[in-house]
Amino acid sequence: MTMLERLDDIFTEYETLQGFSEWLHEKNIRICSDIAGNLLPVSDRHLENLLYEYFGIDPIQLEFERRELIANLQRQACENPMKPVPAAAQAAKPASEPNKIKNIKDFKDMMRSIKKPFKKSLGKNK
Repeated sequence: MTMLERLDDIFTEYETLQGFSEWLHEKNIRICSDIAGNLLPVSDRHLENLLYEYFGIDPIQLEFERRELIANLQRQACENPMKPVPAAAQAAKPASEPNKIKNIKDFKDMMRSIKKPFKKSLGKNK
């Protein structure tokens, strides 16, 4: 890849960073300083918060929206639990995969298979 192609690939990000750099300069915000060839942080503001401000993102509103999204996803998961896997999809499983409980019927079948030998050993054969 040539450098012209590389610049073309990252041009949007380049423009964004250039704009952010100019915005910092306009607000007289220095995020680091070159001291003896080392870049040292000089701002007490976190870069994440500066980026939020630059892009016009309210971090409190953002957190509220994140929590609201998670709550909606949790509510949807409770209202629409996963359906059992169709038989055709089960047949496609590798033979080495152990049988898993996919629904209440599978659970009851497993419990019956455990109870029979146990009852037999106790002499309760029903």
